[in-house]
Amino acid sequence: MELISLFQDEFRYFYRSRVMLYLWVGIPIILSLTHFLQTKGSGRNSVIFGAFMACSLVGMIAGTMLTATVINEINNHVYVLFAVRPFKRSKLLLAKHLALFISVEIAFILVFLLWLVIDLIRFGPEQLGVSSGDAAIAFIISLCLNGLMCSLGILIGVSTRSLYAGIILFFILNSNIQVGITCLLEKIFLQAAGAELWANALIFLFSGLGISLLLLMIGLRIFSRMQL
Repeated sequence: MELISLFQDEFRYFYRSRVMLYLWVGIPIILSLTHFLQTKGSGRNSVIFGAFMACSLVGMIAGTMLTATVINEINNHVYVLFAVRPFKRSKLLLAKHLALFISVEIAFILVFLLWLVIDLIRFGPEQLGVSSGDAAIAFIISLCLNGLMCSLGILIGVSTRSLYAGIILFFILNSNIQVGITCLLEKIFLQAAGAELWANALIFLFSGLGISLLLLMIGLRIFSRMQL
C-alpha cells in the first residue's frame, strides 16, 4: 500500500510539472512535424527507427530528469523526512522510477498514434503498411529503451553527489547505449522475418527488461545503504 501511495504522489507531481507538458504535447508535435518528411507510408523500417528515435528523445529526457531529481533531493536531505516512516526507503525511488517510466510510455504511445493518424490521412489505409506485429515491436523497443534510461538515471543519481557530473555521465552512457542499440536493431529486426523475428523480439524484450531491472536493483541497494 505504501508503494501505491508513493507512486500516486510521484505520478501526480510529474504530470503536473512543465516537463510532462513537453513530453505529452511538445515532443509528439515536434516528431510529427519531422514525420511529414516521409514520402510514403510507414513500413517496418520506418516504424522501428521511428520508435527508436522517439524513445531516444523521451528516454533521454526521463533519465536526465531522474538523475537530476535524485541528486538534488539527496543533497537537500529530502529523504531524511521519510527515514522515520515504517517502510523501506527503496520504495521512494521505486515509486519515482515507475511514475516517470509510465509517463514516458504514455508520451511514446501518443507519438506513435499521432504518426499513424498522419499516415492514415496522407496515404490512406491501403498504403499505411503498419501491421499489428510492427506496432508490437515498436512497443517492445519503447519498453526496453525507456526502462533502461529510467533505471540508469536512478543508478547515476544515487552514485554521485555532483549534479553536473551526474548529468554528463548520463549523457555519455546514453550516447554509447544509443549507438549500440542502433546497430542491434538492424540485425535482429530488419534482417529477420517470421519466427526468427519474434524470437529476436522476445530475446530483446527479456534482455532489455532484465538489464533495466538489474540496474534498478543496484541503485535501490545503494540507496538503502546510504546515510541520509
